[in-house]
Amino acid sequence: MDRWTRRASRRRMCASLSAVLLALTAVACGGGSTSKGQDEPQITGDVENAEPVLGLPDLTGQTIVINTWGGDIADATVTSLAEPFEAATGAKRSSG
Repeated sequence: MDRWTRRASRRRMCASLSAVLLALTAVACGGGSTSKGQDEPQITGDVENAEPVLGLPDLTGQTIVINTWGGDIADATVTSLAEPFEAATGAKRSSG
């Protein structure tokens, strides 16, 4: 075999090996939903006035400090985490 034939043979082998590895990766990743056929959970009822799942301590009169980078992330943190936590525990927040 001359060197051009060997190179072409190596290229085909590498291309075939790459195709097999790509196919195995796609199969291993699943490519589908992670719910494995189960329906997504549905939130029903009065979400705004729902009781907490975990028993949160009574922190009335205590202060929690929340540090963020500011901007939209700070607004989202206050709205989605700090205010519900304050309402559930009685704690007050301070931005650090």
